Amino acid sequence: MFLRRLVNLLQPDFDVTLLDLRKADGKVPLFKGHIISPFHSRFLSILWLQWRLLCQNHGVLHFHFSDVKGLIFVAFLLRRSQATILSLHHGVTSVSARYQQVLRFLAPLIRRKIGTIHALNTDQQAFYQSVIGFADSAVFQCPTHISPDDQDQPLTAETRSLLAEVMPYVLTSGVGNRLNRADLVLDYWATRPKDGMHLVVSIYGDIDPHYADELRKKATALPTATLIGAMPENDFNALLKSAAVYIRPAEVDSFGIAVADSLAFGTPVLASDACNRADDVHVFGRYNMAEMADKLEEILLETTGRASEETPNDRSADYRKLYSLLAATDLQPEKGSI
Repeated sequence: MFLRRLVNLLQPDFDVTLLDLRKADGKVPLFKGHIISPFHSRFLSILWLQWRLLCQNHGVLHFHFSDVKGLIFVAFLLRRSQATILSLHHGVTSVSARYQQVLRFLAPLIRRKIGTIHALNTDQQAFYQSVIGFADSAVFQCPTHISPDDQDQPLTAETRSLLAEVMPYVLTSGVGNRLNRADLVLDYWATRPKDGMHLVVSIYGDIDPHYADELRKKATALPTATLIGAMPENDFNALLKSAAVYIRPAEVDSFGIAVADSLAFGTPVLASDACNRADDVHVFGRYNMAEMADKLEEILLETTGRASEETPNDRSADYRKLYSLLAATDLQPEKGSI
């Protein structure tokens, strides 16, 4: 979602190509320049990406990876682009001592390949500087929030039906794997007093089928819980806007688009401390479900059950400035390329 919003933001000023390593059945390009790997195998997809990067030369090359494994990959990658930037979309607080040793050893190679680091928060900035050795001037710190486009599309019939059935409700969402800990929210929901409040659990992306089955069994056993899959962004934003609370219990996380969107919509947010959170987010220890439960009930007991006001977090201007600076030598006479 972040990449789609970023591409929409940049396309008026840049020629954008998105090389996508993740091939999945039914996955379709988001725009003309979205090129999906022809291989299901991750190893073959990496070879495919290396071939594409050697054949194409863009003014700016921006790597977007989930975690620190991407840094190891970049250390050995060959590229021709003039400027390179890298973002890791998950927090770095869970990086093991062994991985840190490997990264310290590879740090000279990584710094040679990456000119600018995009840090989502102060934790990441400290990690890049202390472990990899990037200078202050090489780190651009900015959360990954670009506001959603104004969308006037009508909601799908499924979403309208869901909203009619579950109001009022608490919403949690994340990629369908155990790191996002929707199972723990369902476990708590089975124990809390019944007061008419519903729980909606949304999973999407690379779903672990065994974990999804576990969630389905837990949700089916609860009359006040519903498990849903991926849906159009407009529909999911409608769920965020109408939720009493949005919960983000993930063990590994970034600032989070859903967290930022919720604040922008005026929906209270309760999130784990897996990474730095915005000031208006209610935070609990990421392994402390008792604290999560206490804070959730406190929020639900508030008179309105809503945030007092919308909290904008849009960083579009920061990203426009970043890419314009990196591609400055490539902007004349035609549009720059990314």
